Amino acid sequence: MNKKTVISKISARTGVHKSVIDLVFKGLYETLLTELQKGEEINFAGFGRFYTAERQERKYISFQTGETMMAPPHLVPKIKFSKNFVDKF
Repeated sequence: MNKKTVISKISARTGVHKSVIDLVFKGLYETLLTELQKGEEINFAGFGRFYTAERQERKYISFQTGETMMAPPHLVPKIKFSKNFVDKF
C-alpha cells in the first residue's frame, strides 16, 4: 500500500477531503523529521514512540573497490510500537 491509497482510505473513512489529509501527512512528516534531527522523542499514545539511536563507528567493505573502510558514528531513526498496537495486530 502506498501513500495515495492510505490517503484515499482515510478520506473514505472520515469524510475529510484528500487534499486536507495530504497536507496533514506532509506536516506530520516534516515535524517528525525536524524533531528527530534535534534528538527529540515523539510519542503517540496507543501507537508508538519515534526516537533516534546512535550507531557506533564500524568497518565495512566497499563492494566497488573491495577496500575496508570505516563508517562514522551517526544517528538513525527508530520506532517502537506500543503494546496496545502490537496486541491488536
